[in-house]
Amino acid sequence: MLPSIGSSASSLVAWAVAKPSSRTPEEFGKGSIEGLWASESSNNANVGGSLALAYIAYARFKGKRIHFEDD
Repeated sequence: MLPSIGSSASSLVAWAVAKPSSRTPEEFGKGSIEGLWASESSNNANVGGSLALAYIAYARFKGKRIHFEDD
């Protein structure tokens, strides 16, 4: 899991990993349903990783008031 990698990068990595493990890798890039599943499942799974930094920040500053001052 790579927090905050972004959905585009995670979809590309998932597609690239799924292609060699497919029974029909020659269909990738031509509308293969396996490629679509790999890309979309990683896109949906990416949300949790993206929220990891928000959870860390919340845990760090929990109970403290943060003030942003204008310079």
